[in-house]
Amino acid sequence: MRAISYLFFASIILWFACQEDYTFIDYAGGFSVEFTEQPTIDVDTFQTALGQVELYTFLLELSTTHAQMLTYSDYPVDEQYIKDPYAFIDGAKEGALKSLNVTQINFDERIEFMGVSGVEVIGNNNEGLQIHYKLFLKGNRLYQLGVLTNEEDGNWKKGHDFIESFTFINK
Repeated sequence: MRAISYLFFASIILWFACQEDYTFIDYAGGFSVEFTEQPTIDVDTFQTALGQVELYTFLLELSTTHAQMLTYSDYPVDEQYIKDPYAFIDGAKEGALKSLNVTQINFDERIEFMGVSGVEVIGNNNEGLQIHYKLFLKGNRLYQLGVLTNEEDGNWKKGHDFIESFTFINK
């Protein structure tokens, strides 16, 4: 009986050790996502045309050619983006693509996920990296998920799985 118990607990430990993803749940942020490992967390404050905004960043750099990132920020309530969330999302998307030096867009589509408006973009930058990016506007909170990877390093699937694991949770 003791040997069976030992084997049972050893198999549980092995199962947990073989798990490749790190489930990251942020109740205050209202989301969960599967990072490959635990991300670093940073909070920055910056000024926008709408007012001061805090940017929460969750970043995992696995190598010089693979990074997983999620950010969210609460913008001051503005009637314009409540009426037309895509006007706001498209502006944020253009800023993100510019900052990532995206030179070629392979896919760009408006999406809806769990009743939340968003966009999904896949492209390449001038450094040879492929970018997979999703943005969502839930109320006045903008979520941005991004993966930068070199297709040749074998991490494209990890990045895709990260992006697709994102879900909204109730606070």
